[in-house]
Amino acid sequence: MSLQPTEQELAIDLFNNIRGKLVIQKAIYFGLQKMSEVTEQLREKSDIADITLLRNHHPDFNGFPDLLLDPDLQREHFEEHRKVLTGK
Repeated sequence: MSLQPTEQELAIDLFNNIRGKLVIQKAIYFGLQKMSEVTEQLREKSDIADITLLRNHHPDFNGFPDLLLDPDLQREHFEEHRKVLTGK
């Protein structure tokens, strides 16, 4: 009998903790970006829609903000924040 967890147990534990959720969210975020870059004829719109649905509405995946990954959103956010703070 081994006291070491199996790889399956490690994977389940990772999936169920915040680190695992963040890793999955990053994969979803960057995967959706790449899938959207495919030419129109080859783009799998239904897959993109399903992944987006899971990402936006499944409780395991809907809490990770794009702001952490998207530099354009970061710039917009901080510019808006600066305007609020400075009144300009």
